[in-house]
Amino acid sequence: MDNLDKSRSRGRPRKYSSPEEMEQIINDYFRECESKGEPKTIYGLALALDLTYEGLMGYSTRDEYAGLVKRAKEEIIREVEARGHTSKGNPAFAIFWLKNVAKWADKSEVEMTNRVTLSVPDDVEDTGDNSDHEL
Repeated sequence: MDNLDKSRSRGRPRKYSSPEEMEQIINDYFRECESKGEPKTIYGLALALDLTYEGLMGYSTRDEYAGLVKRAKEEIIREVEARGHTSKGNPAFAIFWLKNVAKWADKSEVEMTNRVTLSVPDDVEDTGDNSDHEL
């Protein structure tokens, strides 16, 4: 039973044994997109790596892969941004995508809270007018 418990704690083995192995496939994917004149996409990258989108994002949380996945996503974001500046892309799509995927915003939201404290000095005279209060 001890061996069974140990194997469960390890989880699914990683598809990529090193960041260098993953980096090679990422670079191949980017070169293929460029040679075909196709846009680079996050889902396309995940498919090239034989991962789901969630699987790719899972690698982004692992220290040794996080920088690599972040740089790949930034390259894709850079391309969408560049296409938004040219006639090659659909500006509405670029705006939508950059706001929702790259977390860009065209406005800033500022939340303000105000706290008002009133204090009555102890030396204020009671006028005796208690018309609003029952005694």
